[in-house]
Amino acid sequence: MVVSSSMLKHLFSKFRKAEELDNNDHLIKCAAVALLIEIMQSDYDSSEGEQKKIFEITKNLYDLDDSTTNQIIDDSNRMIEDAVSLQGFTRTLHENCNQEEKESILRCMWEVATADGIVDKFEDHLISKLADLLYIERSRLMKIRSEFREL
Repeated sequence: MVVSSSMLKHLFSKFRKAEELDNNDHLIKCAAVALLIEIMQSDYDSSEGEQKKIFEITKNLYDLDDSTTNQIIDDSNRMIEDAVSLQGFTRTLHENCNQEEKESILRCMWEVATADGIVDKFEDHLISKLADLLYIERSRLMKIRSEFREL
């Protein structure tokens, strides 16, 4: 069988598209995890419980093995170091996630905030700000917040 250059270009094009989808998927995961890390760090006290909760959420939310989970968290930390603001993360999520997915991420933020048994005013404020940047209606934020206040 003779492989023409157009066949090779088509094949490489498919690989590039698949790679772009993988990269985009990775970026979306890292953006969500970066917000969770920011919630953990917002009260200037990153507890072991919060760190474990981020690992658990990342692993379960995306159905990952331990190694890949650690890689996502490490990549997210690097992205945070390079970021000027959180808006890049929220824009990525807003553009690539539906409302239900964004509300799921919001619930994960509350899980991290409540992992140490104390919701600090800085955590609460940051979650409210991030909900706004994710275009989550205030009434939905309040409903989700109340789910975690009752715990």
